[in-house]
Amino acid sequence: MIVIIVLAVIIVAGIIFFWWWFGANHQIKKLLNSLESTISFDNRPTLIATSIKAERLINYFSSDVALDIKSDDGLVELHTTDREEIRDYFLASLQRVSLINVRFLDTQINANRGRASLETTARVRVLSDFGETNLILPLRMVLEHSSGDWQIQSVSSIEIIKRYR
Repeated sequence: MIVIIVLAVIIVAGIIFFWWWFGANHQIKKLLNSLESTISFDNRPTLIATSIKAERLINYFSSDVALDIKSDDGLVELHTTDREEIRDYFLASLQRVSLINVRFLDTQINANRGRASLETTARVRVLSDFGETNLILPLRMVLEHSSGDWQIQSVSSIEIIKRYR
């Protein structure tokens, strides 16, 4: 009898672990962690490393992506529906900065049937020849699950970007 109970507990724990590990929320959080490491760097990367990062970056986005990000002072603004434009913007940004650090905080995910919406706060630290800039970006994202992977379909600012020291 004890053996049956232990086996039942092990099976239930295995099902819960399997559901958690392969569940949408876990996969999306892994995607955001990977996106953080793709965007971030501590030293100005070489031309080859920059190109690799840029190509990796566009693979996070669906082919019909829509980005709408803006700041109150107009220094940060990106409106596009083109993955290649995202790559070009990223490449141009990397030429002007020596450090970018991105962290997604307080991520709330609502996933259902191959689509997910999430709200998160991106904390961004940028170091350039002009000094250090720190940003707080409250973002809303929509993701879709296709071909076995989650891809970002849209990103928009929830509110105006805030700068902090």
